[in-house]
Amino acid sequence: MDRAFTYQPHIQEIPNIREDLDFLKQEWSISESEIRQILVIIEELFSNILRYAFEGEQKYPVDIRLGRSEG
Repeated sequence: MDRAFTYQPHIQEIPNIREDLDFLKQEWSISESEIRQILVIIEELFSNILRYAFEGEQKYPVDIRLGRSEG
């Protein structure tokens, strides 16, 4: 099962990312420890995208897709 989220290219989106991961924690029955690890990874990736991916003034929404496999 995959879930996709789209965020504006602003650091102020971090609370929205946390909220979406909290939703996934409930939906996918992920432990608090696992969700914290996932959050650290996604926050780092997101901040790196904001810092290095956009040249000049043009910025685009950031899509994050998460998938979970059984087993």
